[in-house]
Amino acid sequence: MDDNIFLGLKTLKSLNLSSNNLTKLPESVYTMSGLKKMMLMNNKIEEISDSIMFLSHLEEINLDKNKLNHLPKAIFSMSELKALVVSRNSLNTINHIYFSSNTLEQLDLSKNKIRKLNINAIQSISPSLRILNLQGNPINQDEIKTLRALLPPKVKLVYNIPKK
Repeated sequence: MDDNIFLGLKTLKSLNLSSNNLTKLPESVYTMSGLKKMMLMNNKIEEISDSIMFLSHLEEINLDKNKLNHLPKAIFSMSELKALVVSRNSLNTINHIYFSSNTLEQLDLSKNKIRKLNINAIQSISPSLRILNLQGNPINQDEIKTLRALLPPKVKLVYNIPKK
């Protein structure tokens, strides 16, 4: 896809580039300053540029089923982001920066490769977070118990119940 394909579309509110076999976003996406919703599911995206911070009005990003193994810090400093779905990727850790957003209400990290939880990350959880989805990650039950004890009661935690 041509890097300049989205130039001049500053007022577009919603962008759906799902199922396009993208490995990266065209640079001109980051000029679409009016975007509120970006759907990028079912691609092959390996990295999101820190330029995402220029999409300051984004409220929802769906990156389900891509090839991400990390997220840029800039995504968590976006002042209007409410929902971030990064399920079915290759994330293997929860960094403290994942909880630094003051507006994030829903964080879906399901079906990744997260094995261990970073206690410091959990303690820096955003006051706005309402749903944390960790289902389908190989996290042991002791880690889940610790997480549950540290999370504020208002946060709904979705996780695996081990089969006996």
